[in-house]
Amino acid sequence: MNDNIDFKDLWQTKVTETPDIKEVYYLINKEKKRLLKRLIATNIIYFLTATYIMAIWVYYKPQLLSTKIGISVSILAISIFILAQNQMLPLLKKVNSSMTVSDYVDQFNKVQRKEKFLQTTMMNIYLVLLALGIFIYMYEYVAKTVVSVLLTYGITSGWFAFNWFYLRPKTIKKQQAKTNDLIAKLETFKNQLTDA
Repeated sequence: MNDNIDFKDLWQTKVTETPDIKEVYYLINKEKKRLLKRLIATNIIYFLTATYIMAIWVYYKPQLLSTKIGISVSILAISIFILAQNQMLPLLKKVNSSMTVSDYVDQFNKVQRKEKFLQTTMMNIYLVLLALGIFIYMYEYVAKTVVSVLLTYGITSGWFAFNWFYLRPKTIKKQQAKTNDLIAKLETFKNQLTDA
């Protein structure tokens, strides 16, 4: 038995698996569809919410100026977030099958940076403006007794705190994990192509 192993010869005869391009395109298209669906669903939900808020203004005919200002600030918050979020659409439309793997990596890095901007800066602006609008809006309807003010504003503040400190970070973490996973797979595929 020969104890001398020629590692160089063994390394050169190693069979390397070439990455499956179909799997990569499948992952890219799946992520693009997921992001587009989320964008469309969010637009629909925010549009319906803004419409509902406007219907409250028309139907209940608030008497105080503060109520009208609160409604306006809430609709402003929704509008700003929708406009910022829809800037993701051109980034997603650029993703197509004629791109190279390097182009996919670059494009999804841009998508990731835009997601981070939306999840941090724009979401913070949205939540602050929305909370401000709702608190101003509610004043006309809850300003009857001290107990009703404290209870209503306490529950509403609790809901915003739950969203801010629990739901928002959890959602951000989940979305970032999906995008990071895709970018990591694309990077691996890109590196395998350059090594081959």
